[in-house]
Amino acid sequence: AQFLEDNADMFVTPSGADMLELISNLEGKSHVDITQAIKLQNGAINFKFTETVELRGGTTQQPGEMVIPKEFMVSLSIFENTRPLQMRARLRYRIQDKKITLWYEPIKRQEHVRDVCDEIINEIEAETGLVPFRV
Repeated sequence: AQFLEDNADMFVTPSGADMLELISNLEGKSHVDITQAIKLQNGAINFKFTETVELRGGTTQQPGEMVIPKEFMVSLSIFENTRPLQMRARLRYRIQDKKITLWYEPIKRQEHVRDVCDEIINEIEAETGLVPFRV
């Protein structure tokens, strides 16, 4: 959730605010155990969890679930001081000891890197008149 708070502007679809709202539902709980992750037909992932709240005089458990899209659009700069590119990314997750770790991986990252490198090389060539060696 902290990563989303710090980088909400990089999420295009769904918006950073929407992504933060999804994750904040888990972060704000007293203790959450992820019990199941189901891939839905549309590619989204449905996480089922159990929230445990410990209060004076007893403990309560409440089941819950949330659906996170499988893919989303992000706006990232491949290299520092280059223009941000919009690219599709996939949600990745790992459930270990009833805890979940979430991250994203840009789709076709190598193509975006190549395109930005081409832009940089073309800019160098245009500004210096030198023809860079391309492999």
